[in-house]
Amino acid sequence: MQALEIVGARVQLVQRPVPGAGRGEVRVRVAACGANASDWEFVVGRPFYGWLARRLMQVKVPGSDVAGVVDAVGDGVSGFAPGDRVVADTFETFGGFADFCTAKADRWVKLPDDIGFQQAAALPQSAAIALTAFDDLTGGETVLINGAGGGSGPYAIQLAKARGATVWAVDNAAKQAIMRANGADHVIDYETTDFTTLEARFDHILDMVATRPPRRIRRCLAPGGRYRMVGGAMGLLIRFTLRGQLLIVKQGPALTTRALDLVTGGVLTPTIGAVAPLADGADALARMGAGQIAGKLILTP
Repeated sequence: MQALEIVGARVQLVQRPVPGAGRGEVRVRVAACGANASDWEFVVGRPFYGWLARRLMQVKVPGSDVAGVVDAVGDGVSGFAPGDRVVADTFETFGGFADFCTAKADRWVKLPDDIGFQQAAALPQSAAIALTAFDDLTGGETVLINGAGGGSGPYAIQLAKARGATVWAVDNAAKQAIMRANGADHVIDYETTDFTTLEARFDHILDMVATRPPRRIRRCLAPGGRYRMVGGAMGLLIRFTLRGQLLIVKQGPALTTRALDLVTGGVLTPTIGAVAPLADGADALARMGAGQIAGKLILTP
């Protein structure tokens, strides 16, 4: 089978054996796999936690937001059969940037007929971040999302708006339109405006790519306001983690199922910015890493 394998600080298309379906596992013929910032961090080894996680988790073939059709089931598996349409967050084992992906049966969720494979592949990790960050909004809050034009940001905008919040969204100039299209009340180009210099104060700040120290963040928060970061520079990651401000996302089938339900119910709509075949995956991932794709990048076999 074809797969995108990490070689040094890049990925290349290689031929690998088709994985078997071991006991308790389901093998899926991949139809689409969403790309996340973590995939690019594994490849380039930056920030440092990307390199460390890649080594500790022994990631060879990245890609964890997988949608496709069940091809084989291992011993001891019930509830799935060849031909089932499924989606999963395979974060523990990865392997989604390939023709076939195998993961434990309890990771997979059956896909509703009205959701396509590319839509489904845009959901698991990205929607889980939005749900974890903003599912407890009660209405009337003012929130700021830094890095709101990528894979997770559009879901965070949509969910915050659905919960009655006023949303400020920050990203580069090329992503302004997509942030507005997803419902942002105010959009900011970070290349021309530093959000920490604004007069506005925020009840919640969700920082997808932290670059500013705590003292500058504090001045942006309303009394009792909350800041949480998803990723960013290693030094800031340590500092914000020690302050309990790292967003901990419990990825898995429960959140994937909730995201699917919200799509079916019209609350969330996947925002796909680019679709590329595995053969062009290296270039597409580099574009994503450079912030040149507005919305979610999807790779297809």
